[in-house]
Amino acid sequence: MEKKQLLDDTYSVLNKKWKIACRTLLGKEVGELASFSSWLAENAVPKGRGISYISGKPVDFSVGEYCSGAKAVQFGEVEFMAGATPLSINEIKDLDSLVQAIGERAVYAGNVVLGNSKFVEGSSSVIDSFYVLDSNMISESKHVAYSSIVKNSENVFGANLEDYSQFLVRGFDTYKNVRCFEVWSTYLCSDAYYMLRCENCHDCMFSFNLRGGRYMVGNLELPREKYLEIKGKLISELRETLVKEKRLPSLMEIVKSSDATCGTEKKREVVLKGAERIEREDATPMEDAWQKTSEMVFGKKLLSMDDYGGWLERHVKTAVRERSALSGRKTLCGKFFPFVSFPRERLVTLEEGLAAGKILRLTSDETCRMTLHSAHKIIGKIAYFPSHIMLGENFNIIGAMMGYKAQNCYNGGIFSNTKFSGFSHFARNSDYMWGSTLSYNSNFCINCYNSNAIARSFEIDSCFNCSSSYFLHNCENVRESMFCFGVKNRKNCIGNAELDAATYAKLKCSLCEQMWQEISAKKCLKWDIYNVGCGKA
Repeated sequence: MEKKQLLDDTYSVLNKKWKIACRTLLGKEVGELASFSSWLAENAVPKGRGISYISGKPVDFSVGEYCSGAKAVQFGEVEFMAGATPLSINEIKDLDSLVQAIGERAVYAGNVVLGNSKFVEGSSSVIDSFYVLDSNMISESKHVAYSSIVKNSENVFGANLEDYSQFLVRGFDTYKNVRCFEVWSTYLCSDAYYMLRCENCHDCMFSFNLRGGRYMVGNLELPREKYLEIKGKLISELRETLVKEKRLPSLMEIVKSSDATCGTEKKREVVLKGAERIEREDATPMEDAWQKTSEMVFGKKLLSMDDYGGWLERHVKTAVRERSALSGRKTLCGKFFPFVSFPRERLVTLEEGLAAGKILRLTSDETCRMTLHSAHKIIGKIAYFPSHIMLGENFNIIGAMMGYKAQNCYNGGIFSNTKFSGFSHFARNSDYMWGSTLSYNSNFCINCYNSNAIARSFEIDSCFNCSSSYFLHNCENVRESMFCFGVKNRKNCIGNAELDAATYAKLKCSLCEQMWQEISAKKCLKWDIYNVGCGKA
């Protein structure tokens, strides 16, 4: 299928789904999908850009980390089974020589589309997905446009950090939502509009920190008929504004223009009922896990994990320590979207957020006066942002912004179904992960990014089902290999060239010793998978 025809077919289907989503959420259509692309895409993870050295075509990377000037190629142009001449002993004698020697072989691939995927345009890191437009890091989903980090979802437009949702327009850090519009850190909700940090809520609007709410506006429960009357008025206003201006104000824009001092009479009650929970914290299990992982990867232990924190976080979104605007108590906030957008003058602790959802609410008169353009004058007294989130059962989570069924995790962003890991972000369904971001179903890895099913490896990016390897990019089913780009189904490779097992084992031992020596002495390694392609640190 020709490129233009593929783009036309992809857009045509997504445009139809967009119109269905608008009829579902806003009562009527509001126009063509392309007219709203800027608004929908404004919170997506920025993609990297390059030009294919083979065809001159534009290349879309899922992230912008690759060093400037590196060779780029579209995924479809990669010759995975092409042979490579083994490097000489002099070229492999040390890390610096090896990095220079692989210069021509180090090519970063964009527009990566894997598995059973079709009708994907302007996107990268797409796995088992259909009809995806101008998006990145999408898996097991269909009908997705202008979005990032979306899994297991359908009919999603303008989302970031989203999982298991349907008919979602502008959802950020969301999970299992249905028919939702402009929702932030909201989970298991349906028919919700302009909500933040709500769970198990249905038919609610302009609310914060609710649990199990229904027929609520501004945290105030209303009779069903009254709620539907107010909802109808607000939906009409949303639709008319969107048709006219091609965008709507975000929840953040509304809150940031509201009065942070209103509603002071209830703040003390929130602080008192949101007493800080004291939990026992013990970093010993994580220190042991760090030493165990480093020994498995390099052959020798690296001691004192905190000494390596700055290096491990080099390409990781972690958390920053903040204080509650109400009590001054310590809390954490992610250095990544959407949490980086939270207004600091409205941050509260997890416990204070739960209390605020029960205590703070609008009056009946205020809900009746609520309009899109007057909301900023009204919702200030209820709009507080708990940035530290724990979902499900968690144990011994230290310095992490969010935990979901996590145990013994240390310093990072999101740990989801993860154990014995640190300085990582969204190492999901993975254990013993260090300095890693968006790596799923993996274990015993250091500095592993945007990959799935990786084991006992170091400096891995955009790879699948690889093990016991070092410095791999865009590789699949690769074992016992080093410094490989665009390779499949190989073993004992260095610089894309296969070696006999004994020679490879000897070289690996020498190179790992050099890595360990530099990391141990300097608390970092100057080379990583994002800069070796340019041959300069």
